[in-house]
Amino acid sequence: MINARPERTRVLVIDDDAAIRDLLARELPLRGFEIRTAGDRSEAVRLCQRFGFDVVISDSEGPDMSGAAVMPALRGQDTDLALIVATERASVDDALASLKQGAMDYVQKPYDLDSLARRLAEVQARRRSQHLAGLNATGMTLLQASGREDIAQVAVHHGQAVLGAEAAALMVGDPFSPDAVIHMSDDLGEMNHDLVAQLAQQTYQGGVPDRLLAGLSYGEGMSPAMAATSYRSAACYPLRVQDQYLGTLILLRTEEVSDFSHDELKQGVMYAVALSLALEITRVAGKFQAQTVTDELTGLYSRRFLFETLWQMVKRLTRSNPPVLSCLMIGIDGAAGLEARLERSEFERLIKRTARLLGRTLRASDIVARYTPTSFGVLLPHTNEAGGRLVVDKIRAAIAAELADTLPINVGIGLASYDFVDKEYVRSMKNASDLSLQLLHWAELALQQAQTGGPGGLAVFQE
Repeated sequence: MINARPERTRVLVIDDDAAIRDLLARELPLRGFEIRTAGDRSEAVRLCQRFGFDVVISDSEGPDMSGAAVMPALRGQDTDLALIVATERASVDDALASLKQGAMDYVQKPYDLDSLARRLAEVQARRRSQHLAGLNATGMTLLQASGREDIAQVAVHHGQAVLGAEAAALMVGDPFSPDAVIHMSDDLGEMNHDLVAQLAQQTYQGGVPDRLLAGLSYGEGMSPAMAATSYRSAACYPLRVQDQYLGTLILLRTEEVSDFSHDELKQGVMYAVALSLALEITRVAGKFQAQTVTDELTGLYSRRFLFETLWQMVKRLTRSNPPVLSCLMIGIDGAAGLEARLERSEFERLIKRTARLLGRTLRASDIVARYTPTSFGVLLPHTNEAGGRLVVDKIRAAIAAELADTLPINVGIGLASYDFVDKEYVRSMKNASDLSLQLLHWAELALQQAQTGGPGGLAVFQE
């Protein structure tokens, strides 16, 4: 999953004393912090333009950058920066002055390195708490949309609004796969499909959220994909949950708007976390829904779908004249022996070939499902026993023609029908569920009888 924050807190130290800068640059990384230093305001601004920081430690007495006075220039690059003011006078007045100017904390010089490390950790903890509050606000909107068919368009719309992007796109899936799907805001035309795909591929390869600028080569932070378009700046986010790559969120701005800042990139990361969760929930829900309808191995309908469809068919029996419905149970003869003799992959190919054959042989109105690992259930609407026997002959002929030469198998078939009952009998049953289970039970009994009688047998249930 995309992390909302890097593990190491990124700290910018601003101090005109080179010895102090060297001390902190040497010691704070040993305590788990990523440190960069600046000797004056202009250098600090350049570093903020190039790198993202979490916390700034600024000397209260430095020339042109005393304490909180330096923050307006730095927050022009990243409004999310936290400030710790370093002062040699530990007075209440100094502390209040620093806090009023926007500092989150202050420390006394000379530095107690262990104490400074604790203060940095405390400041970062407060900042993370604020980030979580922001994530909750945007995340709730997305999570409430989880499972909806329009989740991708909801994500694009809100993503565009979160960062004030002029255009947004979501590429769902592996960007190098032909199956990946692109969802775009109305501001992006069809001609920008290639742009989105190239940015998504570059982000996928980089593996981390990135702020890209239009350029003529694939240098650090550059993307030639935008060079031929009106877009100058992109904020791109890989969307992951554990090892599952779900897609890529891309936000775009033209030359008329300022480039994405590091602060905005971080806001987008929080949104990407929520989007990743929402997409994963939607993916799992969709997979579960698909599994309730289709069998994963064969692509036929599932056993559950067979039950639900039969229940609906039986409910309509009282309205048909006569009430006609047949059910087949088709089982591979000697399945246990075949499974033991064949490699798993070979046995699964046999099951899939049989499934495909049944799908091609039966009518479009017939319902074919994988009933057990080695058997199939078929519902034949508006088909009486005589019609069911004709279907059985058709299935046998197809198996003999297509499977006998490569892997000789036989199937036993059980047939049960409701063509010998009248409407009053149907109405006498307690409910459609009773009738459904009864018909399936009859077909199962007929299959057992067919397979007991020898290979390739047919048995018709007689009450």
